[in-house]
Amino acid sequence: MRFVFWVSSPLRRLVEALTTGRPSFQLREQARPPCPVPPRAGPKPPPPTPRLDIEVVETKDEVVVRLRGEAGVPEALVLEASVMRLAAKRPACVTFDLSELTGISALAMGVLTTYRRAAIRAGARVCLAPSLAPAVREALTRAEVLSLFESGGRATGHFPNVYEVQRKHGIAWDELVALEPEMQTLLCRARMAGCACRTRHDVERAFAPVRNDLAGLVGLTGKHCRHLVLGSIGAYEVAYWKLYDAVAALLPCRDAPRKDAELVAAGRPLPAGGGSVR
Repeated sequence: MRFVFWVSSPLRRLVEALTTGRPSFQLREQARPPCPVPPRAGPKPPPPTPRLDIEVVETKDEVVVRLRGEAGVPEALVLEASVMRLAAKRPACVTFDLSELTGISALAMGVLTTYRRAAIRAGARVCLAPSLAPAVREALTRAEVLSLFESGGRATGHFPNVYEVQRKHGIAWDELVALEPEMQTLLCRARMAGCACRTRHDVERAFAPVRNDLAGLVGLTGKHCRHLVLGSIGAYEVAYWKLYDAVAALLPCRDAPRKDAELVAAGRPLPAGGGSVR
């Protein structure tokens, strides 16, 4: 009897389900892990704001393009668009003034060199103002771009007055020597290297090793980068132009009025006749 009841029980429930339409048992579904919901894509970040200001000044004899700020990779596209509009006018002489530029990328240098190549083929002159920030000058020199451009603007031998740079940053050369005596050794090396310089190209070549040793002492990448004074940009610029001035001291193209100003600032009398000794 038990065996018959055990066998007939499932059959009885099946017949009941067929007659009533409602099963007397429920099937359990296997629990499935929830499907991961892909995250919604947020709004795209806005493009970086260009940090480069471009001013184009047209005169009777030439066109001056002044760059202010930083010519990084995003700013190179803005520079290229401005240069293309300038190329359409075909000026006879263009001078790029980078004196207020704090940094330049390889892409921006490529824009300038490409324009120069096309302008030279068209018979135009492309010049570069001689006043450059140390970081920009070093970048152009390492990329071998500086020698491609003619020197325009003021006299070729012009570079920032050391005393003006000291007043600008509030840092004196003597203060740097007191904090780091190795600076005086670099100054002696710069003066000795300048004795063999006769052209601006000689100065650039002789100043290169002095500049490299200077970068290892002061500034943002020097061994005193954490020092309040020696680790600042102002300390690097003061030392840079002091040493550069020492290397270029014997060039025949030095500006006499500028030397007179240096003598007066140093408290030394002017030579007889009121002119500086070259």
